[in-house]
Amino acid sequence: MEMNRFEDLREQVRVLRVTSSPLYHFFGYYDKCPWSKNGEWMLCLETKFMDKPPSPQDKANICLIDYAHDLSLRRLSQTSAWNWQQGCMLQWFPGKENTTIIYNSRERGRFISVILNIDSGERWSLPMPVYTLSPDGKYALSLNFARLNDTRPGYGYCGVKDPWYSEKAPSKDGIYLIDIESRSYELIISLQELAQIAPQPSFEGTKHWVNHLLFNTRGNRFVFLHRWARPGGRFLTRMFTADRDGTDLHLLVNSGVVSHFDWKDDKYILAWCK
Repeated sequence: MEMNRFEDLREQVRVLRVTSSPLYHFFGYYDKCPWSKNGEWMLCLETKFMDKPPSPQDKANICLIDYAHDLSLRRLSQTSAWNWQQGCMLQWFPGKENTTIIYNSRERGRFISVILNIDSGERWSLPMPVYTLSPDGKYALSLNFARLNDTRPGYGYCGVKDPWYSEKAPSKDGIYLIDIESRSYELIISLQELAQIAPQPSFEGTKHWVNHLLFNTRGNRFVFLHRWARPGGRFLTRMFTADRDGTDLHLLVNSGVVSHFDWKDDKYILAWCK
């Protein structure tokens, strides 16, 4: 019966293979779009393997597929800051969704982000990796991807040591706001601050981190997950929102169980939670 449903779907929907072996191709998470605004180009990552976590030496190719014409694949660059879950945060740059992309990389022992014009090849970098971009392209939010790699393997990047590895909830690490034009950044919410809000008994002796930062549709507020791992057990999660500069912090979900969400508009969020 399930096969019949699939066959019926194939009659209604065009299924097109856009990449080929022997290399492997993928994109990233559900909150990013691989297609350009005009629908002519498609982004993807290309790797030589798919059966192990990436090591610091493993690189992924940043690729562009000519979706409007012959499906030819052009390799634009490489990155050594990537994972299987979310790739390298590869995405089209807001306001320039037909010509410019942004992605995370690792250079000179630190994680950065790269802005690249696909036509001219012009390239410039930001001193921090990006997690989410504001819709106007003026700001980005970031976090410590080395810490995320230690606490949630598969979502962070290897190759850089976390300066606060031994600290449970450091005061100098957390969520960062990047001003893209000036290439400056600042810590706006610390892990120590989060651990002091409505503390729970399960916080005792646990390591804290943040994940899944996402601007709303106006770019004036963002949502994120605060997580901590119980010794010998699974991690717990809370959901917060805050203004772009980290002020007006609100704890939305305090049950310990919340995941997979998106903004409906600038005020409402749809989330899987308890």
